[in-house]
Amino acid sequence: MTPTGRFDGYGALDTGAARGIGAATVRRRAEEDARVLVTDVDSDAAERAATALRELGLADEAFGCDVADRASVEAAVGHTVASFGSLGVLADNAYGWRPDAPLWWPPAGVPSWASVR
Repeated sequence: MTPTGRFDGYGALDTGAARGIGAATVRRRAEEDARVLVTDVDSDAAERAATALRELGLADEAFGCDVADRASVEAAVGHTVASFGSLGVLADNAYGWRPDAPLWWPPAGVPSWASVR
């Protein structure tokens, strides 16, 4: 069993956290006392995930974040710091897949964070 409280005092930002592995990791981190910002490109889904955690007594906030948009990511980081006092944990669970993407995706010159779409 993992010790409880090991993330006590940490502000955490998890992208792609509205469902699946992202939702599972954000729940686990919250169970270990992190203050977690649940982000997802689908802000309604992020809010539903955060609400479900709050119903379990875990304090979390939701924020819409498109990881393919630098300004959106910067806003999420700023919100995390403003809400929790720091950003101690960052987990990127956002995933995008393109069936037509070559094996060398992203193409040269395209930042990897911009290739999610």
